[in-house]
Amino acid sequence: MRWAPISRRHWLAHAAAWAAAAAPARTARAAGRPLRIVGPWEIAGLEPAVSGFFFTRMQVAETLVDADEHGRLIPGLASHWQAEDDGRHWRFVLRAGARFHDGTAVRPVDVAAALQRAHGKPGLLRLAPATAFEPVGDAVRVTLREPYALLPALLAHSSAMVLAPTSLNTHGAVTRIIGSGPYRVTELAPPQRFSVQATDRRQALQQAS
Repeated sequence: MRWAPISRRHWLAHAAAWAAAAAPARTARAAGRPLRIVGPWEIAGLEPAVSGFFFTRMQVAETLVDADEHGRLIPGLASHWQAEDDGRHWRFVLRAGARFHDGTAVRPVDVAAALQRAHGKPGLLRLAPATAFEPVGDAVRVTLREPYALLPALLAHSSAMVLAPTSLNTHGAVTRIIGSGPYRVTELAPPQRFSVQATDRRQALQQAS
């Protein structure tokens, strides 16, 4: 499978659609109803490089690094990060208390394994000259063949989202989406439908599909 670059027009179409959903979202919250989102998209598969955009935008799965509405990098699963050894190593410290939706803790060893897997799949993370993803204490250390300042930005891409080990079957294929975001999947029926439920009853919006 080849990864096809996504055009600016494609991303603008996504942005416009999500912006249009904002008003119905406010109405749904006020009425206590599930938010229904309809768009010209299909869930073509469960691999992060294929459909990760859906699950990160619906806040089911997280990436180590996130980006705000202005494109500035902000913490995701990593509370902070820094380059070391003249940029040949990066250390990403995980957010304390993070848990997957199956109840297990988000451990550095699991995050390192997810990133190693993502690095070998189609997606932007393949651009990084990485040679190792390793758990080190409460962090994940990425080793590079040469300095690469864009690494945090690549880790903010949906193809690098982190899933629980139980998302994979015995052959290493993604069969379930078990993330660590504020919403969990309650129904998954590709290619056209999936539903989510808030993990915290205090969330203003409790359900969406």
